[in-house]
Amino acid sequence: MTDQVNLLPTLMPPYRQIGYPNAPCGGRSCCTDSVGAEIVRRDKGRTISPGAFRAAARPGDQTPCSGLTPGQFLNGLRAYGVKGYEYASPVTASDVLAATDHGIVLVGVGYAGYPTVRECQVGGKVDFGFVGAHAVSVWGRRKLNGRWIAWVRDPDHHWNGSDGARPAPPYDRMDSAYLTRAIAALVGASGWQTTFAIWRTS
Repeated sequence: MTDQVNLLPTLMPPYRQIGYPNAPCGGRSCCTDSVGAEIVRRDKGRTISPGAFRAAARPGDQTPCSGLTPGQFLNGLRAYGVKGYEYASPVTASDVLAATDHGIVLVGVGYAGYPTVRECQVGGKVDFGFVGAHAVSVWGRRKLNGRWIAWVRDPDHHWNGSDGARPAPPYDRMDSAYLTRAIAALVGASGWQTTFAIWRTS
């Protein structure tokens, strides 16, 4: 399997968590669930909602405004028949980008360090009120002008594709230095003590 960049235009629309219909906590806690739904759509050809992924990952959810733990996320993938994924910690941006050769990667980031519209080549964050722990999906990389460029989907956008005056991007494209910064910013955010990812090993 190669990385997933060429699939981005075919797997639309992106999963965007804020206000997603019937999502737990109005979608605010559904970054992990949105990444899980992206992986299920990519691997199994099934389009499910973030709420459906949450129900499979954490049945009888008693904490709707909390995101999934890594173990719960893996439960959700297994429930939909997605195989080969595992938790990895600590991780670097280079590790994460290399792992996209085997599938979409969930990586934890600190949103305070996630790149802005001005920093990204395409897309970029528009939610500046949130600075905590977050999960994004990393799809692949290309080397352009001697620099590794990462393609990422960030679910922190409104579900209908509207981010106020501008449409939500189909993906974010960034220099890998910004991915490095975002991953490093997870440590200390919302209690996280280490970097982590969930990826397929082969």
